[in-house]
Amino acid sequence: MEKTNINKKYFYTLLLLGIFGTYCYCQMATPKEAITYLKSAARTSLLSGNDITATITQYKEIIDMSPADIDATLLAEYAYALALGGFYDLALINLDRVRNVNSNNIQTYFFAARIFDIIGLKNLSAELWPKALAKDTPSWIKFDTQKLVERYKPPTYKPDKIEKENMGNEFSKGNLLLSQGCFFQAANVFNNIITQSPEHYVPYMGYSIALEKIGAPKSAIKELRKAMELAEKQKISVTKTLQIQTRIEELENKVETTPPQEIKTAKSLGLESTGKKMFFVGGNSYSGNTGLNMRFGTYDNRGGEGGLDLGLNSGALSFGVSFRRLINNRLVLGSGVKYSGSAFSVLGVIGVSRELPKSKGSRLEFLVDVETGGSSSTISLVFGVTGYFGKK
Repeated sequence: MEKTNINKKYFYTLLLLGIFGTYCYCQMATPKEAITYLKSAARTSLLSGNDITATITQYKEIIDMSPADIDATLLAEYAYALALGGFYDLALINLDRVRNVNSNNIQTYFFAARIFDIIGLKNLSAELWPKALAKDTPSWIKFDTQKLVERYKPPTYKPDKIEKENMGNEFSKGNLLLSQGCFFQAANVFNNIITQSPEHYVPYMGYSIALEKIGAPKSAIKELRKAMELAEKQKISVTKTLQIQTRIEELENKVETTPPQEIKTAKSLGLESTGKKMFFVGGNSYSGNTGLNMRFGTYDNRGGEGGLDLGLNSGALSFGVSFRRLINNRLVLGSGVKYSGSAFSVLGVIGVSRELPKSKGSRLEFLVDVETGGSSSTISLVFGVTGYFGKK
C-alpha cells in the first residue's frame, strides 16, 4: 500500500476534527443513553479519588433527571459515594431506597457491605460480603474499595449520644423504620441503642429483624442469643423466652438450607475472557481508495478488546495486532502494529461506537485510523459493525 505524505499541520487538523466529531456524536444520545454516559462519568470521578463532593453531586444530578424511573444500581452507587464522603445517614437512606425500587437488586449486598465496613460494623460487613461475591458484583469497582477508603479518608462514624430519657423515643424510631421497610436505617438505629444501652433485651429483637431483612441471618441469630441471655437473667415470662427460642430455630434452619456461596473466582466475578469472542467487518476509505477491514479477537466486561486485523486495500493484503477500549460506552481508543507489503507501521485509532437496537450487543462504529511508518502517514476513515459471542 503506497503511503501518502501529510503535512503535520494538516494531520493535526484532521485529528482535532475527529475528536470534535466524536464529541458532537456523543451529544446526539437519547435521554437513556445520556444517563448511561453520565453514569460512566460519575464512576470515573469516583474512582479518581479526587473530589468526593463533586462525585456525589454528579450522582444526584443523574438521579434527579428521572425521579419517576430511578435505577436501583445507580442509587446503590450513590449511597456508596455518600458513605465515602462521611454522609452515613444519607447513605443508609439510599440503601433503603434501593430495596424499595428493586428488593432483588444484585448489587445491594456489595455496596451495603462496603458501607457497613466504613461505618465500623465489621462483622455485618463480613457476612454481607460473601453474598456480594456470589452475585454479579460491579467489575468497575470491586478491586478498588480499600484504595478508595484510603484516598477519601471518610471521617470515623460517631453516632449521636442517646440520653437515657430519650431511649424510648429512639426505640420507637427503630420500630417505625421497621414498619416502613427501612431495614438498613433500622439496623443502624438498633445497633446504636444496644451499644449505648446493652442491658435491655427488647432492642436486640428489633435489631435481629432488621438484620434478617437486609440479608444477615447469622448476625440476627447472634443478637437473638444475646436477647435470650438477658431475658433469662431478668426472669422474663416463659412465653417470651420461648418466642425468642423459636425465632432462633427458624433462622438456624434458614441458614442451614441456604446454598453455599460461590467461591471468589474470575468466572464468578465476570472477568474471564475464555469463550468471549468478537469480530468486526467494515470498509475503509483513504486518498480516494476504498478497502475492506476485518478484525477477530476477544473482549472483557470492562470494554477492552484485543485481536488480529486483516485488510484488503487496492489488491494489497495487510495484517496486524491491535488493542482497543470502549470508554463511557461511546468513545473508542486504540493502538496496534500493522504489516503491509514489506513494511511495518504503528496504528492509532479514535472513533465513536453505538449499540445497535435489538442486536444483542452488536455495535455500529465510525473510526479514524492513523497509520505511521517512517516519515509518512496515512489517515483512513473506517465504518463497520462489531459483533460479540459469549456473555458480554
